[in-house]
Amino acid sequence: MKKKIILMILSFVIFFIIYLIIWETMKLSFKSMNDPIRAIISGGLTAIFSPRVANYKSKLGDKLQLDWPVLKKSVKL
Repeated sequence: MKKKIILMILSFVIFFIIYLIIWETMKLSFKSMNDPIRAIISGGLTAIFSPRVANYKSKLGDKLQLDWPVLKKSVKL
């Protein structure tokens, strides 16, 4: 249970960092774009690129992992 909470917090922090990176990149690239449109686009891209917490079963029992859908990588804990 404690691992799941830590992974959920880590996932949220990564989500927020990715959002800020995309926001600032768009702010520098598209100076004439309105803030609400920039926020919607940044949120959508962040939802695609951010990791998800997933359960998987192994021979040793249930385990947790951070799953990166776009990168096809996962971090197993």
